[in-house]
Amino acid sequence: DTNAEKYIPCNAHNKARVIEYLNRMPAGAVLAFDVETDGLQWYETPAVPADDFLALGLAWQPKRVVIIPKWFLLSADHYDVYQAVQAAFDRGKPLAHNGKFDQHILESVDIRPVLAYDTMLAHYALQEIKGTHSLKDLIPEYLNCDDDYEKRLVTSWFDENKIKKADRRYGLL
Repeated sequence: DTNAEKYIPCNAHNKARVIEYLNRMPAGAVLAFDVETDGLQWYETPAVPADDFLALGLAWQPKRVVIIPKWFLLSADHYDVYQAVQAAFDRGKPLAHNGKFDQHILESVDIRPVLAYDTMLAHYALQEIKGTHSLKDLIPEYLNCDDDYEKRLVTSWFDENKIKKADRRYGLL
């Protein structure tokens, strides 16, 4: 159903829906998650700061994901959202692609999911000699989808808004 709502961005007006969605997740359900950051630098060094954590996406039902901005997980006014996220991770079976990276980022907001599945590690185990294990490269191979979402959505937005390549980061989106 192309008209169906596919994602629910968490905001002050609908946080009750986000909490309800997470609380309805049955125990033992696979909970797919992904973090969005401005880059891949997850740790601080004296020369380079860690990239900023922007948002967390969570889904336990097909074609239904909640998107929670970082500030919602840190705000005392929205502690109930943080509690619902933590409870969902504790109750479910967390799944991620390159989950170790996502785990490190989530530590910055005191959330520590224990991975049940990591699709990047699974692909590495199946096809160790293949040069790449990125999700973008696996989508056409396993989902029969040749759509380059990065080019169609992200790059085109930067191009339309005349953002120089050196200045492009997800936080601008």
